[in-house]
Amino acid sequence: MMDRISLRKMKFYAYHGHVEMERNSGVNIEVDAEIFLNLKKAMKTDDLKDTVDYRSVYGVIKEVVMSNKYMLLERVLSKIIEALFASFAQVEGVKVSVRKNTPSLGGIVESVEVYAFRLRSQV
Repeated sequence: MMDRISLRKMKFYAYHGHVEMERNSGVNIEVDAEIFLNLKKAMKTDDLKDTVDYRSVYGVIKEVVMSNKYMLLERVLSKIIEALFASFAQVEGVKVSVRKNTPSLGGIVESVEVYAFRLRSQV
């Protein structure tokens, strides 16, 4: 069993979507992320250097979501996963979901979501 740090319901206004209006006007995006790593040392030392600073995790995710325009949520999801592994060597796994609230589907839908769980050995 791995330890984890979770960040839930991070909210961004970004420009992702297959529909041109979403890329031009923007949409509400939510991201949940769990990073799996060994927290045993941090539990003993109470020292930030022995864990991953979740402010940094938020910053990495915000950079991916806000600095690009993608057609698919799947691509946003992939880029977040890649960035988390690239930024934090001690992370052994990640679980990420990306939601688009009130998507343009021609009907009333609260949100659509894509989700993935990856281990470092899988990327």
